[in-house]
Amino acid sequence: DFNCSMDKINKGITTRAHHRTLVTMNQVHNLVDSWLIRNPDQQLITRTFNLWETRPDAILITECLTSSVVKCQKQVTVSDHDTLTLHLACKPQESKDYQWKFNNTNLEDERYCAEILRLINNTSITRVEDWEEFKAGVHVLTILHTARRNECHYVTPADRPRSRDEELSNAAKNI
Repeated sequence: DFNCSMDKINKGITTRAHHRTLVTMNQVHNLVDSWLIRNPDQQLITRTFNLWETRPDAILITECLTSSVVKCQKQVTVSDHDTLTLHLACKPQESKDYQWKFNNTNLEDERYCAEILRLINNTSITRVEDWEEFKAGVHVLTILHTARRNECHYVTPADRPRSRDEELSNAAKNI
């Protein structure tokens, strides 16, 4: 709850620090107003006080979620902290035919720890997508390291598709 304008130009002096924080957060995370996505031609008033009508309330979402917004609405205008509701149509997650589990014995291996540390040091996380890419990198690095350590798993199993082996091989080149 920032209690300040979301415009890039601060219209109030008393909320300057809050305003800077909000604008920076919006820019860094590419946040957009979910109401405007669904209702670009409508004005939403969430606060009425005497002759003043304003809209201090918003649900900010990342741009990658904008296509999932089904509905955004206000319930009843009572105060300057009214409830806005956001309905998302989430895409079903792809089901995997296996569940990957982290092999704790890798943490005892200095080479593995050095590889993970190098990955951490070479990663900058400023967006959700960066975090997802980092997690995928740890996953691939761990699978490859474990496969190299355990010769019997490094040989391609007959039931694993060739495309998966190519995918792991290409991922190893990028690490």
